[in-house]
Amino acid sequence: MVWAGLVACHVIAGYACRVSLTSVFYASCACTDTDSDSLEPALVAACKRGSAAHPGLEVDVQELASYLGARVSCRDELDAIAIEDLFLACACDSGNAGAIEAFQRRYGPEIVLAISKVPDALVMTDEIAQLVLAQVLFPDFGWPTSHCNVNPLPTAL
Repeated sequence: MVWAGLVACHVIAGYACRVSLTSVFYASCACTDTDSDSLEPALVAACKRGSAAHPGLEVDVQELASYLGARVSCRDELDAIAIEDLFLACACDSGNAGAIEAFQRRYGPEIVLAISKVPDALVMTDEIAQLVLAQVLFPDFGWPTSHCNVNPLPTAL
C-alpha cells in the first residue's frame, strides 16, 4: 500500500491499480451525500489518524474506507467519529493478530471491571471476560447465547 496523492495504489497481478477511497466508501454505504470533493481528503485524514493512533497495525486504506462506509451515514460524521477505535475494529475484523492483542489490552480491563460489578459473576470474572472478548472479536464463530439463560451481548459492544 503506497500513498499517491489522494488515491491508494495496489499492485494486483503485476499491474498497478488506482482506486479513489471515495468510490470504495460510496460502494459500501447508503449515503446520499454528493460532496465527494471533500470526502476524499476526509477519508485520507481519517486513515492517517487511525494509523497514527495504532502505529504497529497495518490496515489497507481501501478496506478501511469500505468499513467506514458501512458504518457512517454521511460525510459530516467522519469528523465526529472515533476513527481510532474504528481503525482498531477494522483491523480486528480483518483478523490482524496484533489488532486483537491491542483490543484486549485496551478493552480487557474495562470488561473485567464491568463484570466485577455483578455480584453473581465475581467467582468467574476472568472466564466471563474471556467469553465476552471472544464473542466481540469473533461474532461469527457460532457462540451459544442461551446456555446460561442470559441475553446475547448488546450490539453496542
